[in-house]
Amino acid sequence: MLPLIIASSLACSGPTQNLQSQSSETTEPVVTKAVAPTPTVTVSKTPKALLFVKGAKDSDVATVNGNPLTLDVNGMATLAPGTYTVAIKRGEVSWSQSVTLSAGQPTTIVPPWSKVIAKPAAKETRAERLARTRKQRRALRIFERGKRQLRRKNIEKALELFQEAYSVYEHPYIEYRLASVYTELGQPTEACPFWQKVDGQIRKFEVDIQLHLAECALIHGDAEAALERLEPLKRRVRRAKKAYFQILMSDVLLRTGNLADAEPLLNLAMKRRLSGHLKNISSDLLYRLQNEKYGFPLDSPERTESAGLVDKAQKLRGQKRYQSAIRALLRAIHLQPHPKQIVLRDALVREWLESMAQRSTGTPALTGLAEGLRNSGIPDSLRHDVSQALLSGAEAQLGRGATKRAALLATASREFEDTDAARRVLTQAMSSAQKVFVPKGVYSVGTSTDQLNQLVKDCRGQTRDPSKCREHRFRAELEQHRVQVQGFYLGRYEVTVNEYRACVDAGICTRQHFDIDGSCPYRKRNSDKLPMTCVDWSGAQQYCSYVGGRLPTESEWEIAASGMGRRIYPWGFTAPNSTRANYADKSSGREGTAFPFDNSSDDGYARTASVGSFPRGSTPSGLMDMAGNVAEWCLDWYKKSSYSPATGKGALSKDPRGPCDGRSPCSGLSKRSVRGAGYQGLPFELRNRGRKGVRPNETKPWLGFRCAWDVR
Repeated sequence: MLPLIIASSLACSGPTQNLQSQSSETTEPVVTKAVAPTPTVTVSKTPKALLFVKGAKDSDVATVNGNPLTLDVNGMATLAPGTYTVAIKRGEVSWSQSVTLSAGQPTTIVPPWSKVIAKPAAKETRAERLARTRKQRRALRIFERGKRQLRRKNIEKALELFQEAYSVYEHPYIEYRLASVYTELGQPTEACPFWQKVDGQIRKFEVDIQLHLAECALIHGDAEAALERLEPLKRRVRRAKKAYFQILMSDVLLRTGNLADAEPLLNLAMKRRLSGHLKNISSDLLYRLQNEKYGFPLDSPERTESAGLVDKAQKLRGQKRYQSAIRALLRAIHLQPHPKQIVLRDALVREWLESMAQRSTGTPALTGLAEGLRNSGIPDSLRHDVSQALLSGAEAQLGRGATKRAALLATASREFEDTDAARRVLTQAMSSAQKVFVPKGVYSVGTSTDQLNQLVKDCRGQTRDPSKCREHRFRAELEQHRVQVQGFYLGRYEVTVNEYRACVDAGICTRQHFDIDGSCPYRKRNSDKLPMTCVDWSGAQQYCSYVGGRLPTESEWEIAASGMGRRIYPWGFTAPNSTRANYADKSSGREGTAFPFDNSSDDGYARTASVGSFPRGSTPSGLMDMAGNVAEWCLDWYKKSSYSPATGKGALSKDPRGPCDGRSPCSGLSKRSVRGAGYQGLPFELRNRGRKGVRPNETKPWLGFRCAWDVR
């Protein structure tokens, strides 16, 4: 303690200007000021008790209940409340004592060697008093020189002078000044011991000291200790120190996982004018906060934009606008991918699915959102869940008659997982009374070679001429391959006589010889609903153009008949019978319209039947008479040797139209493709994959057509 005569000579203008006596400062009233409430920090606190070993040295060996005990430079340790046996060993001398510690109350133990035997106070001699006074005066002069250097911003020179003053005479004010300078220089290792030394020594600067001690606790990773020092300061912190308090409190909040409160508090502090030290710690804290929130610092325009989109997604998430939130997050991931955003994306998708399940009306999802999620690499399990949720919504909308919403949901479902169920719902939603929708996708067409033996066996069992069942007869359909088609519509029924008459009457379809050997229905009575036959390829194409369509390609026709499950027959895998199709049976045999014929069944029709007469033979999507009744013209040129224009194993043909893309003329080819089998066909010929060719200018009583339309 400086003597009264020296202390009175010091100017009393604050810690940066002079040394003052400790006794005079402890009686000065503390001025407090109310501040804005700070977010409540929830930390799982463990009750603590303080143990102080008086006179402890670094060489002492301390144990508690037989376990090593670490004492700090002040001889203090933090323990849980309870009763302990504390042992201290110094050199060859050991000492122990049982002590009970209480939470929040420091307990002091005094080893024997720390006890001072009371002696009569020795009177200070005149020489000792003069020597002490000289030290104090010298320390004061050096201290004042240090303050002048500090005012000139020469911090390093000021530090040297404060260190010299401290070596001459140890005093709390010099320690406070050393701690402040070390802190400003960014040397917490040197500053923190001095802050601990002045703890409780200078009441005037107690708030500042406690703030720095809280920072020291955070430097050592002890958020609880920092919070214990900060909480009492909420109503005591002054305006000048408010930013410091807010920065430290936001650090505590960040360390305890309360990111939502830490960010606005830090932003509020950074709006104030900060010293160099506070700028450094706030910048470091902002860097950590951004890494915690986004996974990266906002050090580029792309990252800043990505972070803004993440914030937008979180805001929309709070409003339960999950689709918009997912879109924003997908853009953020595109700009700056990071695992944190991936985790958030998956969580948003699951919440979106839960919200869809809770809404009885379903949620129409945009295809663009589905495509974005599909391409963002979500896990397969989540992809399946999204697909099923969208499909359930599509089925619900379809049941209510909301076909547009059902189609939208089914389309989105297929973006995640292309299932037969999703295609079926989409087909039902998009189809009408006269047209059946076939969804876009990748399908397998053609017959595989492992099915060849069964084909030959079926053929020999149904014909009387085994020579017609040789393997080469089926070579045209053996090149199994994959094709990709865009969505299209196919006529639910074959074009009827009545529909074709309208085209002729309109002057679009040219008149042909529609009455070959009396079996063509154009001029017959009661033939309105019979399929239009005895029309050549050009006449069929004219009619389809008249109704805004075209003839289907071979691939489209087979895809519509077989579906995604590669059905053998339009209705499935069951062999044909007289309830499913009009083919060569007893009626045909009696009338002589077909030979050979199946003598085991009778469908009641010797020639064509009215379209739609065999509903049990329709496809699951509702296409009628794809097997039997009449064969049908297709757009392609017919080529036996090659069904697939794509080359290479696993090659994918996109919207194939056959040789020459179906255009005329096509060198070396003279026939157009025909699909399906008419009333003259045997059961094995009703297969979806059977192929044949007919010259485009020929007309047959067993050959008709249906139209296809592109999706607009």
